[in-house]
Amino acid sequence: MESKRPTRAADRWYVRKPLKETLGSNFGEINPAHNWNGLFKNLKQDILAGITVAVIALPLALAFGVGSGLGASAGLWAAIIAGVFGGLFGGSSVGVSGPTGPLMVQVGIIMAGASLLPDQADRVLYTISTITLSGLFLMAISFLNIAQLVYYTPYSVVAGFMCGIGALVSILQLPHIFGVEAQKSVFASIRVVIENSDAWNRPSIQIAGLTFVAVVVWDLAGKKWSLLKSLPAPLLGLILGTMAFRSAGFDLPTIGSIPKTIPHLVLPDFTYFQFMIGPAMALAGLALIDSLLTCLVGDHLNGEHHSSTREAFGRGLTNTIAGLFGALPTATSTTITVANFRCGSKTVLSSVIHGLVLVAIIFVFGSIAETIPLACLAALLFKVGIDVIDYRIVPILGRLPFTDAWAFWGTLFITVFADLMIAMGVGVAFAAFRFVHEMGHLYSYKALTFNEQCRSGDEITEIMNKMIAILQPRGPLFFGAVEPLLRAYTAFDKHSYLIIDLHCVSHIDLSGAYVLEDIVDKAKKNGVEVFFGGGSPRIHQLIKQFKIIEHIGQECYFDTYEEALEMVQELQKRESFLAAI
Repeated sequence: MESKRPTRAADRWYVRKPLKETLGSNFGEINPAHNWNGLFKNLKQDILAGITVAVIALPLALAFGVGSGLGASAGLWAAIIAGVFGGLFGGSSVGVSGPTGPLMVQVGIIMAGASLLPDQADRVLYTISTITLSGLFLMAISFLNIAQLVYYTPYSVVAGFMCGIGALVSILQLPHIFGVEAQKSVFASIRVVIENSDAWNRPSIQIAGLTFVAVVVWDLAGKKWSLLKSLPAPLLGLILGTMAFRSAGFDLPTIGSIPKTIPHLVLPDFTYFQFMIGPAMALAGLALIDSLLTCLVGDHLNGEHHSSTREAFGRGLTNTIAGLFGALPTATSTTITVANFRCGSKTVLSSVIHGLVLVAIIFVFGSIAETIPLACLAALLFKVGIDVIDYRIVPILGRLPFTDAWAFWGTLFITVFADLMIAMGVGVAFAAFRFVHEMGHLYSYKALTFNEQCRSGDEITEIMNKMIAILQPRGPLFFGAVEPLLRAYTAFDKHSYLIIDLHCVSHIDLSGAYVLEDIVDKAKKNGVEVFFGGGSPRIHQLIKQFKIIEHIGQECYFDTYEEALEMVQELQKRESFLAAI
């Protein structure tokens, strides 16, 4: 029997919104006016917070710039661009953007990969062109409304990813700390430090050690005496390390020249576009994941809800501009965002102030910054790597379920020894496989003959009812439920009629539709008549859409299980009557 066409509400479950409608709603979502409303309602606190986070961000921006291979200036201007444009166009009212450890590592990998290009390509131009392309990808992501998919990443994968990045950032600083040649990979960094143990630079180790100890001690003291938090630990370490270096007169490599002018516009060169696509997408994905996870932290702090679509657009715009001016890619930084909120920030004005203060620092204190030793920055990054590690999961590592442990350790080791985005992809794929496997085992169904459901005192009726098999799938009939359902039907005793009751099915995908078709084919091959009963209008529409009704015949599909059962019992009576005469 023909069912009515599903209502509009039901349609939404299985019909995608038109692309034009999706894009239109997202244009409204990325409107920066959301950030500008009430921009000056917390003026004094926002200005103070902006100045404070600029001081915190300064040493980190310098360190990330040097660590990436693009130079300290690239890190500083990335922080400036991110502060202004990330604040005005981002998705969180308290989020502050800038270069981060994971992005620094990824840029270093892109720089190293550029050396393999043909024709002796310009590595720096190739890298910043890739950064620009990654920004364009992020803006496209915001229009397509897929940024929220990051929230479906399992915690075991995120934890493995963060722990891997922490280890990666720290290990890559070892050559700078021990005064040997810097390397681009974990294995090479460890090997060069061990193989050159007789050439370790003692002054470099002393400066790095002093900086690291100062940061750790000041951090611990700040937890006990809140007054000490007015001077950020990274800035204190930077000052003490640089003062010790200059007073001792050590001969160590320093940051070098920092241009005191606005950087020139660098037009991207997409000559090697086919080689850029993968790294650019990886950079975009890493920036988005890093930013959205920090935005969640910001939501927890200020009790508001960020816009993931606007954050993706703001991040894309910021990174596109950063690439055009030869700066590092950026993400919303957890450390600086938390500090921003603790300083009383309530609007994006603090982020803009933070960017403008960094501009002033470049022109006023740029000459001083040029004398900072690389060993001092390496110690700061070593501490950053330690802080990035997810310590929440460390106490329970020995008690993780088998599948979570595989996801965590697999993601961690691939992050450290292979590639950041491959690690995330493998981790998510493993977690998805685990989820589907477990849901398949939890999938429920009933497989019984009719007289098991409703016994009768009439012996002839019971014999007739034994010939009616009933299959009742329950929940979503998806690819993970195919095998259990096939096993259930295969285990049936001999029967003449099969009723497939769909009233407990919430969804059917293509695999679920085809397993129904396979069951129908198998039943018909054995001379069994098959009838369908029940199912919501949505399920009925999907059955039609997958052409299952055409396969069994419209006359064999009924709106309810009871109607299908009445038809089968009527057919049994006719057969009994014909057999009697």
